[in-house]
Amino acid sequence: MCNFCSQKAQPNRGSSAYRQAFEAYLRYGTPIPPETKAAPSRTSHYIWRTMRDDRVRASHAANDGNIYAFDNPPVTGNPGDAYGCRCIAEPYDASTGEYFDIRLSGVSDAVEQWPWWRFAGHYFTGHGKPVTVRETGYLSEVVLKFQQEAIDNPLRLPGQIADTARTTGEGDFVYDFAGNYEMQQIVFSIGTTTISGTASGSCRRKAGMLELDGDITFELTDMFRDPYDAESYYKWLHEAAGRVVDAIASGLDSATEIAGRVSAQLGNGDRPLFTLVLEMADAALRDSRRFSQDFFDFLPREVFFATPYDIEDRWAGNFSGRILIDRRDSRFFSTTP
Repeated sequence: MCNFCSQKAQPNRGSSAYRQAFEAYLRYGTPIPPETKAAPSRTSHYIWRTMRDDRVRASHAANDGNIYAFDNPPVTGNPGDAYGCRCIAEPYDASTGEYFDIRLSGVSDAVEQWPWWRFAGHYFTGHGKPVTVRETGYLSEVVLKFQQEAIDNPLRLPGQIADTARTTGEGDFVYDFAGNYEMQQIVFSIGTTTISGTASGSCRRKAGMLELDGDITFELTDMFRDPYDAESYYKWLHEAAGRVVDAIASGLDSATEIAGRVSAQLGNGDRPLFTLVLEMADAALRDSRRFSQDFFDFLPREVFFATPYDIEDRWAGNFSGRILIDRRDSRFFSTTP
């Protein structure tokens, strides 16, 4: 056998790209491309590329053009991991180009997830004791949702940290962040939650770029209260009563003005009996509005015999990256003020 043949790369049958090509071969007889048979790329990072057609799922289309590490993929997994995925991992040399990795740690969950009635039960019997998300068994799913929205997108948290590093130039920097995230699809009892944190790192100039690394702390804060939305119902009743009183009072004001004009034309003086009656009715209605406000203030904001409680948790992470100094040429910059 010649030296050339003996040095040819063996098929990488364990790669997702090869499995995908082999599936197409079995189904449609499509030849397996030679590049798919090659040994896996030695690069640590890749650029996500889609087929850019109407068959690409939305979550994968959001990754198109972004840079990820093979050992730290986005929530969707690496290209080709998901069944039927046709996306490609284009090798990327992170030793010379831009990249930004955020790796999370300290995320764990209880064995069993809380059903909805356990959240409600703690509302009535927990005496306001705070609960951690991991205690309810949902932290991993919540963090994955947060990662998909804020970390996998280079224009969100990576871009915000990158812009802070650019402002610093060289040396240490600190960036505080916070945002609200919809989690109802995971568990309704958590709902819209706030995730905040602090990124502490350092950056240095090297070959016209900024190299940065550091640590991140994350904190989730939420509250379980009023599952029956009693306060909103009370508020609606109060506003409805107020609109009725205002409408009647407005009508009485108009009637009083008309009656005054008629009385003046008839020579009955400035304050005829009819006008006095209307004014008394108007004053009574306004007193009713004040009584309605006092009654609303008296009503409880929570269900009787129940106590709201905090839902909270914390986890950590670290980041490393290399970014262009000029954000106009960079993949990593913030689009939020």
